[in-house]
Amino acid sequence: MQRDILGLADRLSSRYGGLVRIPVPGTKIFLATDADLIHFVLVESERSFTKGPQNKHFVPLLGRGLVLSTGAHWKQQRRMMNPFFSSAAINGFSGHLFASIDDVLTPWKNLIGSEIDVYAEMRKLTLQIILRSLFSGQGLEYGERLFQSFNLLSEFCIRRFFSVMPLPLSLAYILRPAAKRAYNDLQSMLESLIESRRNENNSSSRTDLLSMLMEARDEETGRPMSNQEIRDELMTIFFAGFDTTSVGLSMSLYLLSQNPEWRDSLESEADQKVSGLIPTVEETRGFDKITKAFMESIRLYPPAYMINRCPIEDVQYADYTLPAGSVVLISIWGVQRSPHYWSDPPRFNPDRFSEESERHRHRFAYIPFGGGPRVCLGKNLALLEGSMILGAILKSFRLTHRRDHVLHIKTGSTLTVANGMPMRLEARH
Repeated sequence: MQRDILGLADRLSSRYGGLVRIPVPGTKIFLATDADLIHFVLVESERSFTKGPQNKHFVPLLGRGLVLSTGAHWKQQRRMMNPFFSSAAINGFSGHLFASIDDVLTPWKNLIGSEIDVYAEMRKLTLQIILRSLFSGQGLEYGERLFQSFNLLSEFCIRRFFSVMPLPLSLAYILRPAAKRAYNDLQSMLESLIESRRNENNSSSRTDLLSMLMEARDEETGRPMSNQEIRDELMTIFFAGFDTTSVGLSMSLYLLSQNPEWRDSLESEADQKVSGLIPTVEETRGFDKITKAFMESIRLYPPAYMINRCPIEDVQYADYTLPAGSVVLISIWGVQRSPHYWSDPPRFNPDRFSEESERHRHRFAYIPFGGGPRVCLGKNLALLEGSMILGAILKSFRLTHRRDHVLHIKTGSTLTVANGMPMRLEARH
């Protein structure tokens, strides 16, 4: 199922509708691409659903962070994390965004006329942003090690997630000792960063997430986070913010290369609204077409392409019964490409996000960040980051996808680009 989950979602929903039972031996799995049903599961009856049991296979990577936690622990962590994604907090991270964009794009000036792998460049850029936002300068020294260990452990967890009969974790580690080493390495690096920060005399002066997590107190109990809770949330944010943004940016640049009329229009907006080489937060928030283009790109290629929920009791929806213990796969890819909600779904058209169009569209036909009480906390930061980086690239450069290259999208914990994205780099001015 993992090999062609996107094609399977398209074929089943096209043939059988917005709720389909997938015949998998030993379990009841339903595929949902109907916006009303998705709203029902994520909002109307969300207390009757929990995260699917397969999610436990990501515990070595994410612990009990926001993505995996449930119940009272999730509510407590959500309360403590909310302030970090307010408009004021996002403004505080702008220096990290600006420095990272400058570090990665400045060397491009020496590569004019050559071919670059845009996906690799966007991963490099988003990794820098994540490390700076989480740890300030301290994280950069661990960058490559942290990246390699994270990737290795993530791949290990993904394989277990999709396995019909995964081995017990202790045995799986024996068979994959590199995964156990990656887990220990991540624990060691994060513990070292946390303890180093605790021993600083003036750590409160840092404007990064680690300091904010260490200073956070539950508004109801006054309790701070433990080192393990801080570690879990740091890894959750790394997981949620790294490949998701890099894929969104890569696909935006790919789609603009395929649609030169839109690229020209966005370049014009960048020229008009960006005063320097990199847009400020205020300039980015003033974008229209650039932000719409990023939103359209993650409609066509949603980095988080699927989420799951498990009924904790038999749940009735219309004429269907979703049995307790079954798994409901909510296909973000499927609903965002459904002809029931989108005209000519495969076409790249940022005008879909005009106020008029959004007013007449089902609210749950576009859910790249999920929906309901568990909607992604980093939604506004992701949109700002994606638009700011696009604005910076469009202001100074033009990228053209190599004609003989066939794009290959791979599914794992998020969408990824399996074979790179070679594009010719040109200067605009």
